[in-house]
Amino acid sequence: MVLLVWLVMGLFLAAPGAAQIEDTTSPGAALPPSPEAAALASQIRARYGETTTFKAHFNQHTSSAFLDSDERYAGQLVLEGDKYRVETGGQTIVSDGESLWIHNIAERQVLLSSAEDESDDFSLTSFLNEFDSAYASTLLPDTTIQGQRLRALRLTPTDPFATFQTVTMWTRPEDAAIVQLRVIDQSDVVMRFVLSDIDFPVNLSDSIFRFEVPEGVELVDLR
Repeated sequence: MVLLVWLVMGLFLAAPGAAQIEDTTSPGAALPPSPEAAALASQIRARYGETTTFKAHFNQHTSSAFLDSDERYAGQLVLEGDKYRVETGGQTIVSDGESLWIHNIAERQVLLSSAEDESDDFSLTSFLNEFDSAYASTLLPDTTIQGQRLRALRLTPTDPFATFQTVTMWTRPEDAAIVQLRVIDQSDVVMRFVLSDIDFPVNLSDSIFRFEVPEGVELVDLR
């Protein structure tokens, strides 16, 4: 659960002023592979290599015909390899690659677990590390939104028992940075993520990926 929904990371509903992009193709549609799709997948994978540091503001929107109401999240995320920090108004999620802290602010409680015990929710970190090998890529038509041309890649898992039906991502042509994601799981839950204020800083302090339990907050160690 990295992007809580993220998982965290459909990464969601666009904030006011941030337009969402729709992938209008059928989730089950079999689209032919192409060298162009493979090339774009390779560019994205290189952009988010194991040593890449990444910061952005995110909006996430999760919807389903079975949900009483949509779920919406917004906040900041920092990513470096298998380490990450996600902050929303009500929750902070931090992992140093070994331990995972989830601070539920309203409940004044921190859950501490092993990072490898993450659930099957959509994890941006795991996804970026495996998508080029775990998914077949199909290039979709370019989209222009708010004056910016975006390239689109449709991903279909090669494993028939995969958690997700499809993942569609839209990237900036100049640096292959992902600006939007749309994830559909096997239960037809749709997760959308919109990323803005994207930055790739050279150096980040290790303290960003460690969590200090505030005074007066309960620590529940699940390891």
